[in-house]
Amino acid sequence: MKNSFLVICFIVCCDTIYAQQKQLKVHTINICSVTYNKGVSQDFTRMFSLNDFIKIAPFSDLLKSNYEDFNQYNYGSHWTNSVCLSAGFQFANKQKTAYRNTPLLRLGINYHRSNDYSSFLDFETENTYEVLASFQYSVSVWFDSIYNKHASMEYSYDQLLLDGAFLLRTNPNKRFSFYTGLGLTAGSSVNTTIGISYGESKHTEVSFNDGSGYYPQRNYDDIYSNEADESFKLRNNKSIGAYIPIAIDYRLGLKKKYWKMIHLFFEARGGINNLCIKQLNPITGFRFDRSAGLKVEW
Repeated sequence: MKNSFLVICFIVCCDTIYAQQKQLKVHTINICSVTYNKGVSQDFTRMFSLNDFIKIAPFSDLLKSNYEDFNQYNYGSHWTNSVCLSAGFQFANKQKTAYRNTPLLRLGINYHRSNDYSSFLDFETENTYEVLASFQYSVSVWFDSIYNKHASMEYSYDQLLLDGAFLLRTNPNKRFSFYTGLGLTAGSSVNTTIGISYGESKHTEVSFNDGSGYYPQRNYDDIYSNEADESFKLRNNKSIGAYIPIAIDYRLGLKKKYWKMIHLFFEARGGINNLCIKQLNPITGFRFDRSAGLKVEW
């Protein structure tokens, strides 16, 4: 009877110890923070040529015109506004008794607004003829008849990207901390459109010369003008990139629980971005981002 009692006590003790150890175990991965940040992005990449626009929109009637003698100027607002919402995840230690401060896994969504590639084409001819207005004062009047043709093209889109980063950071329990790592982005464009406009105009510029000086007096009133516009919605493009972030994190409080949870941070990242448009070869460029935000970490 005594032996049976001792066995039962041993089993109960073992079960209690096992239960306590089990309670100390933590999950392999745990969500520990959420962040919201806004910033600007700058892309350094090649501009679109006229042939690129023709490949993207072969159905355009305006792009079927002959632009062989036109001067081409390429530009684009490769500055975009970005918004990001993400969550941070900690990993458990080998014993699964606590979570490590580093490394940290960050997963989120980025939205970039107003990416565009633009081109402007211009062709101008000028015919000049002179009229002697006064024999007594030798006043000459010059008439310049100017004929201008121009066209513009704009490929624009917003961008929605999935963002994942593996971060190494210093002690986040201090007032200031720093982190860096490696991140990947992948996603698609939204609201992808192309706009094309074409115009012709003719006007006359008048100038005078009385022998002592040249006095231009310009008249830009159009004698003749013709304008046409086209706009098309296109298939969304794809994008993939990689980046290295460098950031500083400021913790608002060290004592009170509420303020300890709130962080302000500034992050800069540089990396490569690959834009895939179905009709063109992949376009690879460099992207530089700067953003500031708010993080709540528990």
